Amino acid sequence: MDLTIGVTCWNAEDSIIRALDSVRELSNSYIDYEVIIVDDASSDNTMRIVEEYITTHDLSYFSLFKLPKNKGVAGARNEILKHAKGEYFAFLDDDDEWLPSRYNEQKQVLLATEQDYSVPVLCYGGRLQKHLDGSTNHKSPLGYPNIVGGVELKNFFISGDKFDNPSLNPAGTGVLFSRLSTLQRLNGFDESFRRMEDVDLVIRHCDNGGVCVGTDVEVITQNLTLSEDKGFDKVVFYHKKLIRKHISIFSSRYIYSIIKMHKSVAYKNGNTFRSKIYLLISFFFSLENFKYNLKKIPMNSKDNE
Repeated sequence: MDLTIGVTCWNAEDSIIRALDSVRELSNSYIDYEVIIVDDASSDNTMRIVEEYITTHDLSYFSLFKLPKNKGVAGARNEILKHAKGEYFAFLDDDDEWLPSRYNEQKQVLLATEQDYSVPVLCYGGRLQKHLDGSTNHKSPLGYPNIVGGVELKNFFISGDKFDNPSLNPAGTGVLFSRLSTLQRLNGFDESFRRMEDVDLVIRHCDNGGVCVGTDVEVITQNLTLSEDKGFDKVVFYHKKLIRKHISIFSSRYIYSIIKMHKSVAYKNGNTFRSKIYLLISFFFSLENFKYNLKKIPMNSKDNE
């Protein structure tokens, strides 16, 4: 089988049909694929709507599983990975839409990167973001225009240090495409994270020698919504958890990362004065004696052989 598409859903009765319609249209292509849907213990009519959808359209290549209790998106995604059979794998969120060129575009970029570098690859795609007021904008992916990985990528996600590298962007799982074996190699997602599980996955991927590459071609339409899980309090909690997991609490980098995290949260909350204070403090910890020793990705490119 060529491809597994994994759709996680939770209380998505108003949007899930739109997402499923977008992947059902692939049946008109030559792609041998399956769609695995995991309902994360929804309390609305999502499960019934999906069951009726599969029956009405006679979709034998669609599978539906319901978790007995809510595990969060990491747990739901891991459930999908347990059942997946495709050589390649891609996720789709329950309120987004798969665009027709996605499979060919991301597979081509992934294979080209594998040919040039002897490392595991995660491929991210561009997205057309649609806001609640109907306006749209383009969002470039992680790893575009240049592939990223190693300490540079880890430092970006933990401390927020971009250093004017346009290829360091958010790691949205809804635009992720990879070999199934690459995700299995990482044992999927850390289910103790209910936020930032996608960032944790990328850090572990790069700690194990992998790289991230992107294509700026839009592969999904991302329908932006409001969610309680996107509150700043939860972002702070899980960002601290991420820092503790990947950096020694006895290092100056740990203090630096905590300060930079608070600076970012203060800025996003509109507290520019506090943000500037944290930024000033972070300068002290970014002096040469304490600064994280950034390294470029060790490449095994044919150009370097």
